[in-house]
Amino acid sequence: MAKKKYQSPAKIKYDKSHPVVSFRSTPDLEKKLDEIKKMSDKSVADIFKEAVGLQAPSTKDAYEKAYLMAKYTYLVTYRCSVCGEIIEIDTPGEKKAVAQYMKENNWGHNKCLNK
Repeated sequence: MAKKKYQSPAKIKYDKSHPVVSFRSTPDLEKKLDEIKKMSDKSVADIFKEAVGLQAPSTKDAYEKAYLMAKYTYLVTYRCSVCGEIIEIDTPGEKKAVAQYMKENNWGHNKCLNK
């Protein structure tokens, strides 16, 4: 018979008050859970608590994180030719000027330009 590993009284008390919960998952469920974790930056425990109603959803944080992710992914910027600071292209006039510049200078998809 194997000798039982020593555990401190605090560890025993913690384990009793915080039992391990595990379950089998499907690939689809695991993928969805990973997406939620990445998008919300929450632990599986926090997602589970929200799902069973023990914790209110933190929609404000999720909205801000999703907004920042989208901004980081889709925002177009360029550097000022004078001071070098980054300028965000976000006004209709700037977008129109960039589109015009790209058209005048034959910008396009590599596959289209290499025909």
